Amino acid sequence: MLAGLAEGRAQLRKCSVRVTGVDGKCHVEDVNGIKLEDVAVLDVEKAGQASGLAPIAKVECVSGSHLLSAPMSHAHGSRGDATWAMPRLTKWCDANARPGYLSLKAHEYLDDEDVLRAKVRLLASMLQQAKSTVAYTGAGISVTAGIPDWATKSASSASNLSGKALAEIAASAQPTLAHRVLTAAHFAGLLPRWIQQNHDGLPQKAGFPQEAMNEIHGAIFDPSNPIVPMQGKVRDDLHTDLLRSQRNDDLVLALGSSLCGMAADELVTVVADRARRGKAMGVVIISLQQTVRDEDAALRIFAPLDHVAELLAQELQLEVMETGTPYVPRLPIGMQLLEDIYSVTYGHDGFLLAPGCARNTLDLSRGALVRVTAGPHRNMWATVDGKDKEGHYRLRCTRRNARKWFCSVLGGLRQLSWELHHTFQSHRFLSHLARMIRERSRSGHEVCLQKCAVA
Repeated sequence: MLAGLAEGRAQLRKCSVRVTGVDGKCHVEDVNGIKLEDVAVLDVEKAGQASGLAPIAKVECVSGSHLLSAPMSHAHGSRGDATWAMPRLTKWCDANARPGYLSLKAHEYLDDEDVLRAKVRLLASMLQQAKSTVAYTGAGISVTAGIPDWATKSASSASNLSGKALAEIAASAQPTLAHRVLTAAHFAGLLPRWIQQNHDGLPQKAGFPQEAMNEIHGAIFDPSNPIVPMQGKVRDDLHTDLLRSQRNDDLVLALGSSLCGMAADELVTVVADRARRGKAMGVVIISLQQTVRDEDAALRIFAPLDHVAELLAQELQLEVMETGTPYVPRLPIGMQLLEDIYSVTYGHDGFLLAPGCARNTLDLSRGALVRVTAGPHRNMWATVDGKDKEGHYRLRCTRRNARKWFCSVLGGLRQLSWELHHTFQSHRFLSHLARMIRERSRSGHEVCLQKCAVA
């Protein structure tokens, strides 16, 4: 698989090297005293304990002329130029990118800069010619935001973190340049849709509109779309949207995904098959590692996503949001009535209203009472607790002691039995209850009326 490296790997496995220093990685030389500056032993502790000679079992970094050994179409795509140089091996790792799935070794490659720029020019041309483009992104797009991925072999891999830890990281993470460039491409009319495998909400932080987003595997910040486990079932409407993209979109940008056989990866397979029959433009795959779908690529790029995004923004002259700029929602005229109070086209059940129906008012001011209408906290009541530093609304909602607290509220209301008798069916009772909820909330108690039902 690796041109010019097979013999070297065999020699490294058979021979021993002398460890000359350990400072986070091992500096080694071969038996002839020639320094191997481009090689690092992963098992530093074992190598450091060696008194003289230590065998090399794994190699992390390679800085030489080792090139990808693969058909031209796998290295550059069916629309690539046969004169382009093959990608260079930059990291060697004798482990599968996604163990248990359809993946290749986790080696990493880079296109030469001149080849990369030629590929980005071709990518820009394809975007301008495509009738309907969809981005299909994996964990690799969020790595530079500090969110670990699954295919990179490191201690910070997502496979080593709990769901709660990933959610905490995502809460403070900021969108990468790639997120911001894709958003700019959307508003330039070049990227109508985005299908996101990740759960991190970074496209929305970059300003990508929710109505054009399909978070097919669930989202951390969307109660109506909880994260789907590996053996779980995606939401029906999102699956229907995925099938629509397979049928109608003519260009897919597969970015930072290992394409290891997830059901959603059929988007790449189906559109590539349509391209072979002249029914679509095809698939662009951008990642540092090889994938099992490289043979399907119309254009294959080996480069960091942020660097590709930077070159693409220059080529298309996109207006990209500056790093650190807080996202300001683009609200339709008449939607915001007052600060934190909005006119929305949703009913009290959380569903879109039929065309022509009167809008409802959504009060998100501090202390306001709202009800969650979907997701794992469905039908729970919550109190708006202001905003976080990024401007997102925070809700306080819990099941803890809900029945006990509500019983105490009813006990206090018994003193108003005469009034309660006459107002139980009226808005006055609800007003009393809402006022008591707000007072309770201000005193620091968490509020939940999941089982509150007014006859």
